[in-house]
Amino acid sequence: RGSPSTSTRPTWRGRRLATLEAQSASYSTYHSQTGAKVLAGCTNTGAVPHPWVTDPHPSAVADDAMVKETKVLKKNLRRYDVANVDRGFCIENQAIEDGILISRPLKRMRGQSQFSAADGNKTHKVGTTRICIEQANSTWKQKSGYLQRVTPALQFDILGTIARVAYCMTNFSAPLTTGVHLG
Repeated sequence: RGSPSTSTRPTWRGRRLATLEAQSASYSTYHSQTGAKVLAGCTNTGAVPHPWVTDPHPSAVADDAMVKETKVLKKNLRRYDVANVDRGFCIENQAIEDGILISRPLKRMRGQSQFSAADGNKTHKVGTTRICIEQANSTWKQKSGYLQRVTPALQFDILGTIARVAYCMTNFSAPLTTGVHLG
């Protein structure tokens, strides 16, 4: 049904956050800047339901902690549903607690030159179904002019609303792919 994914991290460089604690919590060593992140999910057809976009959290918050705090899996998926995620999106512990299955592209083992035919097919299938969320992520980043600039720290509280609206606006875009087989 859905495919939770991390999305872009709106930034607010150039403005000092209210406290050093807030600044530290919002600093991402991965992106080397302060910012926020939201989790978003989409259906296999690429639709992004409003409740599947979380409130923003500081960039330093780990994905698994954010999934647990927001309850995005538990609230939006049924027991035994499968969520397709990126390789680095490690949320298995929370997914097990919520009864959700996780599917991700396989990673080659050290010294393995290529996948077996079965592993290659599985990785291709997972990658093909992930196209929908990657397109939604790309579209909301491109179409939301607000998130294309540095956001003042005082506006952090409205980022969730802006992210939800931007993601929901992707529902009105023409699909970028056709012929994606989900079976």
